Amino acid sequence: MLAQERHVNASEIAPAYSTRVEEARRGLGEDMIEVIPLPDRSIFVVADGAGGVSGGAAAAEAVCKAVADWCRQGKAAAWPEWLAHIDREMASSKSCGLAAAVIIEIKNDGRIAGASVGDCEAWLFANGAAPRSLTAGQVRKPLLGEGAAVPVGFEGSVAGGTLLAATDGLWKYLDRARIAKATEIRPLEAAAEALVNGARLRSGALQDDVAVAIVGWQ
Repeated sequence: MLAQERHVNASEIAPAYSTRVEEARRGLGEDMIEVIPLPDRSIFVVADGAGGVSGGAAAAEAVCKAVADWCRQGKAAAWPEWLAHIDREMASSKSCGLAAAVIIEIKNDGRIAGASVGDCEAWLFANGAAPRSLTAGQVRKPLLGEGAAVPVGFEGSVAGGTLLAATDGLWKYLDRARIAKATEIRPLEAAAEALVNGARLRSGALQDDVAVAIVGWQ
């Protein structure tokens, strides 16, 4: 289990965030999250290594590490093109499997940009407005690591509410109404816990790994 809650310093909009990763089978998790706080923006990466093939966890880790290394060099990115480049690099590696991923860049002025491949989704739940899927146009296959992935970008802005990014272990097993309700919980660490628990069976077990990154504005 990995849980975290921090506040990002920002001059205009200062979101808080919490992340949580839970394994369906202890020690065999393939979902990962990376958060890179920068002076003028924050980058969130949610990655899900493909099950059923070897190297899924390594693929998710490779995506997270590549984003972190890139951002810490102070480089900007056009995220769809950047993910396409990573896809080709992963395809040429013998140690990586396949992964789905969503990258979200949140600037301190409220602008959002990113890209996704696969079935990791990102949604905005904003102050009573209808929920909005940032990743509605994503192409689910091929996955990263196949060398033919089709990353789809998105842009937007936010002035309040909540942004939620998660792997399919959440979206497949918890309905949207309950997800929307959970995103209203504060503090965000409690919201992340409620989301993961909502995806559990009555026995308390998870049917799939779950990774959530939840970002909130006042």
